[in-house]
Amino acid sequence: MTPPASPSSPSPAASPSSSPSVPLSRRGLLAAAGAAGAAGLLGAGAGSASAAPSGRGPAALVIHNARVFSGVDHGRPARAVAVGRDGRILATGQDSELRRFVGRDTETVDACGNTVMSGIHDGHVHPLGAGDRSLRPSLDGAETTQAELRAILTGFLADTGGAEAEPDRWLVVEDWNPVGLLPTGTVPHHSMLDALATRRPIALVGGDGHNMWVNRRALGIAGITAATPDPVGGQVVKGPDGQPTGVQAPGSCRSGSCPRSGWTPSRPRTRRARWSTRADCAGSTGGRPGCDSG
Repeated sequence: MTPPASPSSPSPAASPSSSPSVPLSRRGLLAAAGAAGAAGLLGAGAGSASAAPSGRGPAALVIHNARVFSGVDHGRPARAVAVGRDGRILATGQDSELRRFVGRDTETVDACGNTVMSGIHDGHVHPLGAGDRSLRPSLDGAETTQAELRAILTGFLADTGGAEAEPDRWLVVEDWNPVGLLPTGTVPHHSMLDALATRRPIALVGGDGHNMWVNRRALGIAGITAATPDPVGGQVVKGPDGQPTGVQAPGSCRSGSCPRSGWTPSRPRTRRARWSTRADCAGSTGGRPGCDSG
């Protein structure tokens, strides 16, 4: 923040490149860029500094020494952006062109050559769910043979407690590919997971968050049997013998007989912190929360 001048002497407008600036961390840059992006950098040309409307005072924020991306193809690359007190973009342009927007109480931020752009806002996010899932092992949507999958899951069992986790700690693995078993056309069945050297309940959650594949132990905990009806909008997949195969199709976990109810998610604070970190790494500055916004 530029310090206010003494009331006894007027303060001339300072250059963004010479006025005291707030040192900028990556998180701070994202926050500053988000403030600018919320106003819409597309509203100002990338190559010239547009004048503020008549009667509007100095900017609330000026980010300088930046690479300003406005989405406009023509013109000189902008190096600074000025944001008004109503949150709207006043101008983008060169550092020297935005001198007139810096007043006594204008916050100036030195971007240290980093990129400033409109905020990346996700239209639909599940922050707590995403945070919780990121804390668990992931198959990353891989295509594998049964032998390869067993080897991966054996490693996950060891990494999540090994012998000390027997027999009751759930192994929940994210980003399972429902059509990823090789050779192509191999159909998942709980017997494939039952072959693992463990008594622990196991659940592989599809990358879409809706499909699931579980072992016999998990089916028992959830109370899923041949008599379990399909829920509205979903399916408890059953084999030719009428017995559950261990695959739960989309919508099944809206019913009372869902393996998901058997495991305990991480604490909300932990999930929120994890999601926030991952969002920062992705450059996301906001989003529209889903039902688990917390």
